[in-house]
Amino acid sequence: MAGFFQFGGRIGRLAYFGRIMALTLVVVLAIGVAFYVALATGRGTTFDVRGLPPVVPVLVTAIMIPAAWASLALMVRRLRDIGLPPLPVIGLFAAFVFFDHVALANLFRTMGWPTVGGGSLLGLAIQTAAGLALLLVPGDALSDPQDAGTTGFDGPAAPAPGPRLDRRHPRREFGLRGR
Repeated sequence: MAGFFQFGGRIGRLAYFGRIMALTLVVVLAIGVAFYVALATGRGTTFDVRGLPPVVPVLVTAIMIPAAWASLALMVRRLRDIGLPPLPVIGLFAAFVFFDHVALANLFRTMGWPTVGGGSLLGLAIQTAAGLALLLVPGDALSDPQDAGTTGFDGPAAPAPGPRLDRRHPRREFGLRGR
C-alpha cells in the first residue's frame, strides 16, 4: 500500500497498469457506495450536492484526495522510469489542462463543438495520448545513453578485472585471528 503514495523510485509498465486499475476500482467502489447512500436516503435523485446527506461529500472527499495523491505519485514514478523529468512534464501538463478548461473549451463552445467534462475534445485527445504514453512507452526509452554514464541501455558495466588470486592454496591466515 505504501508503494501507491511514494514519489521516489521507478515503476514499470505492468506494475503501473495494475496499480492504476486497483486505484480506479477503489474510486469506482467508493463513488458507488456514496451513490447508494444518497439513493437510500431518498435525496440522491437530483444532482444538487446541497441536498445530499453530509456523509456523502465527506466519503467522496476522503477517497478522492488520497486517490489524486496516489495517481500523481504513480505518474511521477512512471515518468522517471521512462527517462523524463517529472516536475516539468507534470507542470506543463497541468498548465495545458488549465488552458484547455479555461480557454479552449470556451472557444470550442462558441464554434458549436461539443465539450467533454469541462474541457475540449482536443484536450481529451491529448490527455488520452498522454495516458497511453505512460502506459505503453518502455522504461528508459527517452533517456540518453551518454548521460547514463557506464550503465546505458545494456545494464551496468562489467567490473574491471583485478589481480588473479591463486586458489590452489588456502589462505594461511583469516582476517586478524591468526595474529
